[in-house]
Amino acid sequence: MNIPVSLIDPNPYQTREDYDNEIISGIAASALGRHGILQAPMLRPNNGRFETVFGHGRVRAAKAAGLKEIDCRVEEVTDAEMRRYMGQENVLRSDLSESERMAWLEQVRKDEGIELGETGFYAKMSDATGVSESNIKLAYYVKETRKRLHFVNADESKISVRLIDKTRGLESKDQDRLIVKALDKAWSSDAAFKVKTAVKDLDPEVRLKVLDKETDLTWKTIEALAKIDSPGNQLEAIDFILTRRLDEKTALQVIDDIINDVHPIYEVQVTDEYKQTYQKFQKTYKTVNAWGYNHYQIVKDHWDQIDPILTGIEQKIQEFRRYHRG
Repeated sequence: MNIPVSLIDPNPYQTREDYDNEIISGIAASALGRHGILQAPMLRPNNGRFETVFGHGRVRAAKAAGLKEIDCRVEEVTDAEMRRYMGQENVLRSDLSESERMAWLEQVRKDEGIELGETGFYAKMSDATGVSESNIKLAYYVKETRKRLHFVNADESKISVRLIDKTRGLESKDQDRLIVKALDKAWSSDAAFKVKTAVKDLDPEVRLKVLDKETDLTWKTIEALAKIDSPGNQLEAIDFILTRRLDEKTALQVIDDIINDVHPIYEVQVTDEYKQTYQKFQKTYKTVNAWGYNHYQIVKDHWDQIDPILTGIEQKIQEFRRYHRG
């Protein structure tokens, strides 16, 4: 039917807040062309006027093009069917904002009297909207995650749906820490996913340490750390890397050596051994000085102790040089 554009009202369930002016201009130019708008908008009668079921952008473009009438498909449509059509056309569009999608879903939920968390919630919402259960679950999951992150002062404008989806599977607090850390380190969603996979089975103490915003480890280093065999060794490796401020390449080499038992020495162990060795050397050397050179045998006995101590110190120095830059 040819319908005067002045009689066409917007879809009352339309949650879309704005349309790209270039898109509207492009459709308007098409409407003024030889063939006009090829796909007719769908309307329903409403007390002598008409409401747009779908094709709101085309109706706006027709008005922008100066058309007085527009070819439309007119059908008797219930409110539920109208919401479904609008959902199928609009909610699944990639250019629809997340807030617009969520506003539409919440509008449908309230109109249908569906309570959050009730039995069969996602199936009922899917029936009411025509949107798949998986997409509805993701939409509400994103909403709840953003609500939690609001309390840790995360920049919500940078928290993409993809990042939230990629970090699913962790406990809420751990997911929040990972998202905040990913934003702080400018990790991609895929990098965050790899970290999530690496840390989800870690000991809670290690996971907390790794996901701490102040723990300056790259995502590749965290991924490698998860392959070390025990929580104690993982924590010692983290402390070693952070204390020495190792770059990623060196850190990965250290972790690889630990995993392959090539040189399983950690900073704490080496430092303690070095201190003990040096203290023993000082004590023995003082004893030698106290007795003096006239007591040859005593000096010789103590020197026999000093010699391997000095050798041990040299070995420790070599071990330090392996992992300590400069």
